[in-house]
Amino acid sequence: MSVALIAQDVKNKIPIKNINFYGIEKVGTSTIRKWFGLKKNDPFNSDALHKNVMALLQAYAEDGRPYSRLDSLRYSILQDSSGV
Repeated sequence: MSVALIAQDVKNKIPIKNINFYGIEKVGTSTIRKWFGLKKNDPFNSDALHKNVMALLQAYAEDGRPYSRLDSLRYSILQDSSGV
């Protein structure tokens, strides 16, 4: 599984604009989103992102999949479209 996250910088508060999960097997996307915790428009915070990735892997383990892994985590910070 891999996670891609896109955020846009708006006056130094960076809301998450999109979160995509790729390669999910055996667990529904809505369950993955619940386990992951971050959602669209939450403020971007790299420390929180790391904690949420660990929480996601822990949830997989508690669900009987202790050998699940995250192959990649990508995120992009987009400039504010206002050009300021």
